[in-house]
Amino acid sequence: MDDENEKGEWKTLSDVSEQLKVPQERVTAWVLSGDLSAVDLNGTGDYRIRQAELSDFLQRQQERTAQAVGRTRRKIEEEAIVLSGLYDWLQQENSSLSALYKTMDDCLLQVIDQFKSQYDSARAAGETSRARAFQDGLLEVYARWEKPKQAYQQWLLTQERRWQIFIAQLGPMMESDGVLLTPADPFLAINLSDSNADSQGTALENQRRHRDFYQALYLWTKRENNTLREHYERMERCISKMVDAMQDMAKKASKNMEFERGQAFQEASTIIYQQWEQSRSQYNQWLLGFHERWLTCQSTVKLELAKYRQQ
Repeated sequence: MDDENEKGEWKTLSDVSEQLKVPQERVTAWVLSGDLSAVDLNGTGDYRIRQAELSDFLQRQQERTAQAVGRTRRKIEEEAIVLSGLYDWLQQENSSLSALYKTMDDCLLQVIDQFKSQYDSARAAGETSRARAFQDGLLEVYARWEKPKQAYQQWLLTQERRWQIFIAQLGPMMESDGVLLTPADPFLAINLSDSNADSQGTALENQRRHRDFYQALYLWTKRENNTLREHYERMERCISKMVDAMQDMAKKASKNMEFERGQAFQEASTIIYQQWEQSRSQYNQWLLGFHERWLTCQSTVKLELAKYRQQ
């Protein structure tokens, strides 16, 4: 009997508002939209709501909430899959570009070795003018190479510090026993946040953190790649200026009737250009393959999404 009385109890809009801790206007909106069944006693908006109808309404709202949370969770997980795929792709691009920079750096080392060899040969043959030309060429290469190389090395030296600052900005989720993670183990942070699910909040909140973490990694790596590419292009401009400088020296020497010296500078220009052409060819091939690599990244991400959606 008590259960039947409870089910048959009539409530006013004010009662429901107080019970659910929501504004009365919202309860009225539910009634007017038909979501919450009610009886208008005198046609003036003096509504009464049975407890049974309210219970049914709350059950439907709970089901809708669960469905909405499920959709949100899947959307967040799919975004995490996309961002993690983009991060992996950028990591590969970074490795390739770092290798290309090293190749160009090595090409200048080859130039220096060849200049030294030419200098030693000229001195041994008593060709003083030619030897001095290659000596001047060496000084020109060192002078132009020093600034961009120092900038690149400084950037490399501060990479670990940049990473530590980046991780610190992400908050306690990225920490393990008070020690910040290194660039070698970024995904460890995700597993750590899983193990601390009770202290970190709900599963949905954890998934949001995962998604945000991948997004932060992607943006950080993209910024690093852009900077690395700027260093590469700066070095290319440096080598181009070396070639121009050697050619200018050759023209100046020829104009002063120093033909042996002019010929040496022309050979020096050729040496630099040939070494540069090898590294530049690899860079151009890398650029030409960008679209194909991007399509491969997209296909990989789509495949991972398809696997997830089949679960």
